Amino acid sequence: MIYQKILLSSVLFIGLTLTSVVLAHGEIHPRIEKLTTEITQHSSTELLLKRGLLFRDDNHLNKALRDFKTVLHDDVNHVDALYFAAETALILGKIKEANTFTTRFLKQIKKQTKGATHAKAYRLFAEIYAAQGKLDSSIVFWKKSLALQAYPIPNHWLKLAALQSQQNDYTAALATLQQALARLGDNVSIQDAILETALKAKSYPVALAIIEQQLAKSASLRTVILLLKKSDTLYLADQAILASNIKQQALEQFKQLPSNKKHSPVALSIQQQLASNL
Repeated sequence: MIYQKILLSSVLFIGLTLTSVVLAHGEIHPRIEKLTTEITQHSSTELLLKRGLLFRDDNHLNKALRDFKTVLHDDVNHVDALYFAAETALILGKIKEANTFTTRFLKQIKKQTKGATHAKAYRLFAEIYAAQGKLDSSIVFWKKSLALQAYPIPNHWLKLAALQSQQNDYTAALATLQQALARLGDNVSIQDAILETALKAKSYPVALAIIEQQLAKSASLRTVILLLKKSDTLYLADQAILASNIKQQALEQFKQLPSNKKHSPVALSIQQQLASNL
């Protein structure tokens, strides 16, 4: 499914008790070993949570989940541990556990007024419902999450639009993506998704408008690619003469490229497209 092709978004640290640190892969193992020694000598929820996060960074997700569960064994209402346990279980495909931890997490933050924190809980529920195939519920929770995010992540908009497209509700998907573009500005991934969705919906004026926006800021081979997209879209819109003219423009642009830009696999593929049906 389209939704499943969009990777789980980057971990958003909850920011309640810890400071997130991004470590290079080579730096993680010594830190884990050091924390393991400290935990052996004097275990604490803080040390276990830190080690769990390092295990996550090192892609040892089961070990990370084990540490988060150990924290929760000692402190059943530890908000950070509940959040990271829920998200890690979700990544592992342990949907039932993810749902349990997310429910407990939301219960603990109910008294908080920070929208961003509630947004994280709603995002987790959206992911969980999507994994269960409950698309309507997932869409509801994505909307609730996005409404509370001060700076929404592009990937979250894309996931919501993908779910709407799965339901063949291209009008809703386009509305979601256009709202995202209004909030985020010229975001290429959002623009590409609008183009793809508009073509599926046969909303050719919308598709052409996006292509024009991208052409205004393009150069080199990217311009050739966009002109070809414009030509293809015009053909779909039954504007064959104009489409042919645009394709000729693409060919002229390609000829003007430096020779070192014409021999990559992408360039050779473009050249074949330009040679067809001229």
